[in-house]
Amino acid sequence: WSSDVCSSDLAYYNFMAPQPGSVIVDMGSGIGEHGAYFSAFDPTLVTINIVNDETLIEKMISLGRHCIHTSYTDTKLPDESVDIVMFNESLGYEALDDSFREASRILRDNGEVVIKDFSITDPKLNAFKLDKWGYSIRKDYDIIKIGRAHV
Repeated sequence: WSSDVCSSDLAYYNFMAPQPGSVIVDMGSGIGEHGAYFSAFDPTLVTINIVNDETLIEKMISLGRHCIHTSYTDTKLPDESVDIVMFNESLGYEALDDSFREASRILRDNGEVVIKDFSITDPKLNAFKLDKWGYSIRKDYDIIKIGRAHV
């Protein structure tokens, strides 16, 4: 790992401050880099990577990462089974209501949702759609408003 990646992931890990043995679900996890770094910082953590892309699943399996091939709006995980749900630049691929509904369903009492994503700062824009990626970037207060509706 490069020192830049390691230091930024350590800062992210420290911000999240997971308890030992926490179950973390990375919604739309790419190839599960964050979970791998977090496990290096604390081997007692369990990270489950949710991704709906066959190529990424194959890569994660080859790297020995725990992954589920499904949408993060329907993870198939049991109710109240997770301590932390994180969205790492993935929240814009699905409808916010569906994403937060699923996160709320799988989180234990006092669980946390952590979002590391893009946000619109231009006051004239409400959303920005990246058609090539199928990604929507929204204002931070819209994300917070919809997230609060599912608490």
